[in-house]
Amino acid sequence: MLFLVLVSLPACRDAATDDVVATARPHASSRQNLPKVVLFVIDGPRYSETFGDTAHTYIPHLWNDLRPLGTLLTDFRNEGTTSTNPGHTSIVTGTWQTIANDGSEWPDKPTIFEYYRKHTGAPQQDSYVIPGKDKLKVCAYSTHAEYGTDYGATASVGHVSDVAVYDALLSVLANQKPTVVLVSLSDVDEAGHSGVWSSYVAAITGADSLVWKTWNYLQQDSFYADQTYLFITNDHGRHDDAHGGFQNHGDGCEGCRHLTFLVLGPDVKADHTSDSRFMQRDICRTAAQILDIPAPYAEGIIMQEIFESPPTGIKTKAPQ
Repeated sequence: MLFLVLVSLPACRDAATDDVVATARPHASSRQNLPKVVLFVIDGPRYSETFGDTAHTYIPHLWNDLRPLGTLLTDFRNEGTTSTNPGHTSIVTGTWQTIANDGSEWPDKPTIFEYYRKHTGAPQQDSYVIPGKDKLKVCAYSTHAEYGTDYGATASVGHVSDVAVYDALLSVLANQKPTVVLVSLSDVDEAGHSGVWSSYVAAITGADSLVWKTWNYLQQDSFYADQTYLFITNDHGRHDDAHGGFQNHGDGCEGCRHLTFLVLGPDVKADHTSDSRFMQRDICRTAAQILDIPAPYAEGIIMQEIFESPPTGIKTKAPQ
């Protein structure tokens, strides 16, 4: 589930996909009052174990603490390929991606990071990809001729658990102050594939706790407080019981396609639930409008329904 994102030593890297040791950067103050976007993806829970569970057994923070602060979409869909890399890259590009799921293929359309950096001239450290699966380094940039590695995000990889991803995220937020972040937790998907129900639902509860902690951190850091939009979602679901059960995913069944989506931030409707249908690829265009940047190759729509009124960075013109 995307919950539409290190120690204080000198930074050392050779390419956009290298791990980075974060250091504090002096220009954060110039972006203090500009909107920020964190895309928080929890890899692979079914909707039936998240907001589709009327008791909300495994997501106490999402339901009790975060939902009242934002907008919940109950018909949010992946209508593309229901696997990890296609799902994640569909989120960041705003297009249905059918790339390989093993990390050997990059998306062919620009990512939100490339749009942001090319339009603003921001340095690489202003955008980050922090995944639990190293193969998701492909979310950092595309192969598109007009964008590509020159405008890619920094990819921080090599994290062995959701807690390790969370620790890396907090270090990056504290020291690098990026404007656009994708963070992805992988324990739910890995536990699901194990076929052990207790491990699977325990991983969902663990992710629920980490997204709650992330929101609390964002609200106490003056750089992010009241300026940050947190998109919480997933890349794909899992087979429903009529199509093989929770252990696997990858087809077009309802269990695989129905996603979790909750968004919080300035001007986002609080304590609002909508059953309007939106798609995974709508996140990129909505995030681009928040950041006031063009996303010419994104194919989704702006999810205007989630806002009370257009925030500072939002353009009201509908996509062409």
